[in-house]
Amino acid sequence: MKQLKSLFTSYWRFLIVHTAAQIDLFDFLERAPASIEEIIEKLNVNEVVLKHLLQSLERLQLIHCKNGKWYNTDLGSYLTESHPNSYKQACILWGQEHLTAWQHLLYTLKTGKPAFEMLYKQPYFNYLRNHPKKLKNYHKAMAEYARDDYNLLPQAMDFSEYQSIADVGGGTGVLISYIAQSYPHLKCFLIDLPEVLRLIEEKLPKNVSMIAANFFHPLPIKVDAIILSRVLHDWDDVHAVKILENCYNAMNDKADLIIIEALQDKIATPELSLNMQVMCGSYERTSKEYEHLLSRTGFILKTIKPYKEHHYILIAKKVLL
Repeated sequence: MKQLKSLFTSYWRFLIVHTAAQIDLFDFLERAPASIEEIIEKLNVNEVVLKHLLQSLERLQLIHCKNGKWYNTDLGSYLTESHPNSYKQACILWGQEHLTAWQHLLYTLKTGKPAFEMLYKQPYFNYLRNHPKKLKNYHKAMAEYARDDYNLLPQAMDFSEYQSIADVGGGTGVLISYIAQSYPHLKCFLIDLPEVLRLIEEKLPKNVSMIAANFFHPLPIKVDAIILSRVLHDWDDVHAVKILENCYNAMNDKADLIIIEALQDKIATPELSLNMQVMCGSYERTSKEYEHLLSRTGFILKTIKPYKEHHYILIAKKVLL
């Protein structure tokens, strides 16, 4: 019974942290420890509610109090904008439209359609393009995850056989930067929408060129390899096939397609699938489902290898149609 009762209110803890991140509490305490009075004056919050919020954050080991001053813990510092491995934007992302869509999981369960589209009257990625601040938050959050997800990719794969490689739908360039730094001979391309590329704040390695393009349209390159990392899981089969067809046409003969995704038959991640279903109407596929998509679009799946946590690397070879 205790376990169930704790489960029912588990979202309370996340929303406490999410709210603190929204008001920049962790950023404020990172600059200097502060008293309750100083926090109230700076952040313009209610004293009674703040006291309970601070106590809750202390129980979560994100802040602590000493001599009347509140400090970030080491863990709490990860929720500041200035931390080199910050997760602040991810914390903010999950507490907004995703949380609202999840509250309508029943709609998706009954209809098979994304709750997000029912609520916001447009597909998720269209919504982001129409709301620049939301787009910026999304890509900052994805970059926060990418720092940890892809830092070992240059060691997990041998990219030395390629002369050119493109990260299609590569966001703000974290993944391709890791590869470019480890393989300076490689001619690297980062491909994403122009409004996404404009969000890049850090200078990319010299051997990375940016190309503004939509992966649902023909891609203006010819390369030895293309990476699609955590792209296909965002889309249903019809859209995924279109992406793969455009990648096929942008690749040299016998080039490699490198896909990084969760595979449900290897490590089940049903919560991730439910998230994709309520947001995008897609889901995390099995290796057989990826093999089928690839065979429809001129690729032969050659290798599947585990990467980090639930991620797998699928390597497919382009064959001549």
